[in-house]
Parts: sequence; structure tokens; C-alpha cells
Amino acid sequence: IELDLSNNPMLSGSVPLGVCTIPSLQVLSLPKVLLQLSYLASSQLRTIRARSVLVDSAAEHANSFIQFFDFSNTAIQMSVDSFMDNILGAFPGLQTLVCNNCSLTGVMCQNADLWCNSANNLSTLHLSANQFSGDVIANFLDTSFFVQLQDLDLSNTRVSGDMNFFPLFPSMSSLNLRGTQLSNSPQLSLLVALELLDISHTSMLASS
Repeated sequence: IELDLSNNPMLSGSVPLGVCTIPSLQVLSLPKVLLQLSYLASSQLRTIRARSVLVDSAAEHANSFIQFFDFSNTAIQMSVDSFMDNILGAFPGLQTLVCNNCSLTGVMCQNADLWCNSANNLSTLHLSANQFSGDVIANFLDTSFFVQLQDLDLSNTRVSGDMNFFPLFPSMSSLNLRGTQLSNSPQLSLLVALELLDISHTSMLASS
């Protein structure tokens, strides 16, 4: 069952707990009403699209059913590491996380062991147009995070690092690094699964 309330401007306030626990409901799309993540503890939802989110001790209420989150254009206003730690700790079955333009700040993977090693099922991660920074390459190398990651979008953020390390991530098929501060070009011949690469508006140098 799918419930799409996203185009209903009359809705306001918070999402009632009962909506999240409707039997057999698997897909929920919401307008800009507040979704408390702790309400999802007993939910059997698989896909959630929301425009207003309260991260309220979500990691204390693990739910392995949910596979897809889209929180784009939501003013989450948290550090990226704290947000990722909460989300991946609470939803270990998550495969796709889309959080474009969510006012995420701080240094990405400054404490990589907090969440990167919990992302065992994550294959798609979109964090475009946020305000965080950090040498993501060096920080990721100490984790198993990129082993299964297939689709990564860090475009229009302030992340940095040396792209020569990307061949270590063999499953990557889509990589959007447009407008970042990453340097050097990846060795494309070693990225055997790569189908899409955007490194426009970066300081990357042509590889020899």
C-alpha cells in the first residue's frame, strides 16, 4: 500500500503515530509536516519521503524494514556525522538515503567509526548542496563504507581529498562531485563499474 499526501497543502502540524503504523503501508510521501523518527520504530514502511523531520533519539528505536529515505529540502540543521549516526543506527536496513539541501554542517567523517561501519546495506547516498566539509577520502579509507556503495552525490559541498583513491571502491557506478574541492582525477580505467561521473567546477587535474 502507498499513501501520498505530498500535495495536500491543508495538512499541518505533526504526523500522527497511527499513520506510520498503518498495517501493510509500505510507501509514505508527506508534505511539510513534522515527522518524528522515533514514530517509525514499529513501522513496516519501506519508503519514506518527508519535508520536515525531527531526529528525536531515533537510534534508540531500531527498525530494519525501512530501505529508502528522501529528506531533500528539509532544514535538518545538524552536523552531518551526528545525523548519519542517528539515521544508520536506527535504520540498519537502509539502502538509499537522499538528503539534498538539508543544512547539514560540520566535518564529514571526522568520526568515521561512528556511522560508516554501520552502513552495511547503504548503496545510494545523496548529500548534495549541504554546508559540510572534510577530507572525505582519507576518512573513508579506514572504513568498509565504500565497498558496496554504488551511487554517491556530494556535489556542491565543501568536501576535499585526493580522487586517486576512488579506484579502491569497485562498485561505484554513479559519482557526482560537481562543485567540490576534491583534487586530481580518478583513474577511470580502474573504476570498472562507473557509468556516470561529474567532476565539473572542481579543481581536479587531468590524470596522466
